[in-house]
Amino acid sequence: CPQGGGRGGGGASSGRGAGCDPRLGRPSRQRHAGDLLRGAAAAALRRRFLGPSATAFFFGQDSRVLYASLHADLYPGTGAAAEAGPADAAATGRNVNVMWPDPTRYPAASDGDYRAALDVLLLPIMRAFDPALVLVSAGFDAAAGESFKLALSPALFAHMTQELTRLPAAPPLVVALEGGYHGPSVGACCAAVLRVLLGEEAAPLPHSPPTSRGEKALLAAVRAQAAAWAPHVSEAAARRYLEAERGRGASAVAPPLKRRRCR
Repeated sequence: CPQGGGRGGGGASSGRGAGCDPRLGRPSRQRHAGDLLRGAAAAALRRRFLGPSATAFFFGQDSRVLYASLHADLYPGTGAAAEAGPADAAATGRNVNVMWPDPTRYPAASDGDYRAALDVLLLPIMRAFDPALVLVSAGFDAAAGESFKLALSPALFAHMTQELTRLPAAPPLVVALEGGYHGPSVGACCAAVLRVLLGEEAAPLPHSPPTSRGEKALLAAVRAQAAAWAPHVSEAAARRYLEAERGRGASAVAPPLKRRRCR
């Protein structure tokens, strides 16, 4: 079992999964955690503004590890949707990249974009992969108040964390702070995530429809992963989800009907 489970470093773990998980020592499942940050078997989830890091470098070729990253198309330019892992059938699909458009040139990815990626891509894959340990790289440099053009809310980070705590096998969840430079933004996001890890229910996430360019980026990632993760991931299902989300957004802003007075 991994050593040092809640002391030292910059990580926090959910109370329900603290300590040694007996599944990690089960040879038949080959669960290896390593230094992950996007979690499954181990699974490592990276929610950051910039592209993939050393986590992808060390574990991108390991079929025992699922690595997923949500990031913008900026420095260092890696992490395209097509980078889905080696061609080896055992490892294809172990790298999951959603690369949002460059926010210095196009509208930034929204809470709705991240929620859609979670619902139609990341959660279905993680449920199928069945991780024994989930490691999250909490990159809060994508939060509102930072200088990187994105404006994700603390409520979104809390929602994403809560969804990870609800994976069917309830694997231990470790969250490590990776990015963020604006103190108030980092503090608000950390507090929102820690409340969930301590057992509080996350507040309902206000509806925010995906952006048009965000939809294109997400569909590119879905197409890159569909063959490896069928039937859990499919472009048809993703398009139905996005259409429904657009409908919810339209109904939310529809003007009230004018009533005519009868004479």
